[in-house]
Amino acid sequence: MSRLAIGGASAALLGFLARLPVAAQNHQTWSDYGGAPDAAQYSALVQINRSNVSQLAVAWIYSTGDDHRYFFNPVVADGVMYVLAKNNSIVALDAATGKEIWTHAAEPGTTIITDRGINYWESKDRKERQLLFARNHCLRAIDARTGASIPSFGDAGVVDRT
Repeated sequence: MSRLAIGGASAALLGFLARLPVAAQNHQTWSDYGGAPDAAQYSALVQINRSNVSQLAVAWIYSTGDDHRYFFNPVVADGVMYVLAKNNSIVALDAATGKEIWTHAAEPGTTIITDRGINYWESKDRKERQLLFARNHCLRAIDARTGASIPSFGDAGVVDRT
């Protein structure tokens, strides 16, 4: 069974990062593929550095519930880590504890989400928070707080890209 393991300092850092408002962050969260809209794969945070990285320990483990090997860039926003698990479903986890919040099940017969993973988007007033991803040549949107499809996006939550 595949598992996702997060180190103690990493979990604390992810929990801290995830509570920051996405719009106010300057490379201090991981809300997009590659870390930020510029895909810099960089964090401006200094809690983990060369002198203390050897002290990291596992803080929590989450079982994916299957035997798949996921090559996926998790996204973290508002205290939530979004991962692939449970037969290619999107799963929301509490970034500090690893506790499952919700699962957006993959439709039967669909393939894995594209290698670029998912992206997080929110409106300026933060009333709308969405996860956007591509699966089976279609762009899809789900509510980041509930995992429910957003019917007003495209045709019942799906935009066919073919």
